[in-house]
Formats: sequence, C-alpha cells, structure tokens
Amino acid sequence: MLTNYQYKMKEVLDVNSPLFVDAMGIYIDSFPIDERQSLNTIIDRIKLKKERLFVYEKDSNVIGFCLIWDFVEIKTYFIDYYAIKRESRGSGLGTTFLNSIIEILDSNYSIVLEVEKPINDEDLLKIKRINFYNQLSFKSINNFNYVMPSMNGFEYLEMIIMTYNREKKSVLEIEYLNKLVKTIFQNVYPNSIYNSEILESNNQNFYELT
Repeated sequence: MLTNYQYKMKEVLDVNSPLFVDAMGIYIDSFPIDERQSLNTIIDRIKLKKERLFVYEKDSNVIGFCLIWDFVEIKTYFIDYYAIKRESRGSGLGTTFLNSIIEILDSNYSIVLEVEKPINDEDLLKIKRINFYNQLSFKSINNFNYVMPSMNGFEYLEMIIMTYNREKKSVLEIEYLNKLVKTIFQNVYPNSIYNSEILESNNQNFYELT
C-alpha cells in the first residue's frame, strides 16, 4: 500500500546534493549511452536554469527523476528525461510522479516528450512505453517524421513526439510542429546537425493525434 510510505516530489537546484547524485544514478541505469547527454551537460543546464530537475522520494530515497525544459517562446514544456528506479517500476509510482509534475506546470503550456518508434508489432518494450504515456493522456503525433540525433555521434534515432492532450485536441498544426522541432534542436541538441530534409518531408497542414 502506498500509504505505508512517505512519498515526496521536490525540485533539485543544487547539483552537489545527494539528491542529484541519486537521480543521475537512475539516469545512467535507465538510458543507453546513445540517448544520454553527458553529466557535465546536465549540470551546466541546471546551473544556468535552462533545465529543471525534479525527483520523487520514497522515505527520503530517490526512486525517480524528471528533467524538463521550459520553452517560453512557444509555451511548451519538453520532458527531456523521465525514469523510475528499476526495482520500483510497475508499482504505479511512475504514474503518480508524472501526474504530480503535470499538476505543478503552467496549464497554458503544452507538454511534449520523445519516445522511440517501435520497429514492428513485436517491439514490445517500446510499445509498452507508448501505452504508459497514452494512459496519462499523452497522444502520439501520427505520421509526423522526427529523429533524435545519437549522443554517440553515429546515427539518428527514429522517434515519435507525444503531447499531453490537456485540451482534447484531435490535430496539431504544422506551423507549431516546425517551431517545436527547431526549438528542441537549438536547445537540447545544439551540437547536432539539424536535418531539414526530414522536417520538409512533413508536408501536411495538420497531423492527427492518436
């Protein structure tokens, strides 16, 4: 029962604190090297207030973390990384943590994140991640071509952008999506080459949310 423990969400501002160290331990354990920014990059971004770090504690032990960008110019929050400690997954804590974060964010902003695109119907882990976010009212931007640059410099990763569907929209306009992708690349992946050809292949005016 969740009531047997004390759970608490807090923002971490001090990169020298044990909370930051514990969060980065979960980060390294949860994401492959080709999807991870360096720890120095994350430290710099938090110090410069470009990115915010939230942690979720169970009895003063960090069991989850979330790194978020605030793109003021397009009124969008970008969830850069989010994970629950391996032994605490499947318990409902991930849902509680993410809902707690959504509640404190400005309701006038959009919330978006990236997930890996499943290769086929048997790519169960990636499908499970998408279903998890679907249950929290996130929707996939259907047929919108998008890639994330590999952090090890070798190849792009084909991704799906998902958006928190607070307003129950059925479509998103290409004008917003173009701004979103450019903003992500300029801020999150500034050392990567922006692949304009991929964006130009998205020639619809509207994209359905599924």
